[in-house]
Amino acid sequence: MNFLQHYEELLHFDWHELNDLDTLGNWPAALKTLVLLLAFGLCLGLGNTVLLRGTRADLERSLTETTTLRDELRAKQNLAATLNSERAKLHVSEAALGALLHQLPARSALPAVLDAVAEAARRYGLALDALTLGEEQPHEFYLEQPFSLTLRGDYHALGLFMGELAAWPLFVAPRDFSLTPEGTLLRAQLDVSLYQTTQDAQAAALPNLLDNTPTLYTAAALRDPFAPDSPASTSANAPDAERPREALEAFDLSELRMSGTLERQGQRWALIGDPSGKVTRVGLGARLGRDQGRIVRISRERVELIEVVQEGATWRERDNSLSLPLINGTQRIKR
Repeated sequence: MNFLQHYEELLHFDWHELNDLDTLGNWPAALKTLVLLLAFGLCLGLGNTVLLRGTRADLERSLTETTTLRDELRAKQNLAATLNSERAKLHVSEAALGALLHQLPARSALPAVLDAVAEAARRYGLALDALTLGEEQPHEFYLEQPFSLTLRGDYHALGLFMGELAAWPLFVAPRDFSLTPEGTLLRAQLDVSLYQTTQDAQAAALPNLLDNTPTLYTAAALRDPFAPDSPASTSANAPDAERPREALEAFDLSELRMSGTLERQGQRWALIGDPSGKVTRVGLGARLGRDQGRIVRISRERVELIEVVQEGATWRERDNSLSLPLINGTQRIKR
């Protein structure tokens, strides 16, 4: 049976018989084939919709996971390719960290550091009113010991003290400070942290903080910004009767002699001899003589001072100096 015969059968078929399934056996073969194809297509569509929907979702999810895993694999391959260089960088970082930690002092260094702080304050004529230890703060690789100082003195003396403290090794770090006028003086509240190693066996030796560190303060010759504006008034330049006196203020300037200078790491000190034969090392801000002399400059041949002298009811500042002896042994005192 060819195509034309099938076409003729379908053309002469009474389509109303489709409503009567009892005549199914009398349907033409072409119609039966067409109905079977339609039924098969309908079943295939329903099966694809109902049965394969979940499978398709699983397939898409698997494809997404495959893409993610492929990207992770590539990233790990790249990381593995640079593993040796990253390991070398880690070793360098660990060595640098170990070297830094090895520079920290042991916990037993705290008393020596506090003594050095107190001695530095004394050398600059500051009164140390209070020294308070805070609670030790442990960190992952080191310990932090905070402490606070309450100092009292004039502006330049505080500047010299802060300059020296700032020049100390980094394991002693000033963190914050405040200044409060108190008569002719200033009261300074200073917060400092001492950093120490957690393993005393690996601690560095504590350097001599007072001998090996220069001061960073260079404004000793400038006017005190906290002083009153009028330089001729009694209150502006009158000496502070409560200021602690230094050893060399017990002598007239004419009784003192400059023996030489000492220089270390950019810092210069003068060597001053008194009538008893004792030689004292002094730096910027130190006091000499009975006229409130304060050192503002030290050269290799001369120590320059600013003194405060009384003229009638007022006080005024004057320049003075102490020089190395001449060849004949005399001493030059400029007034």
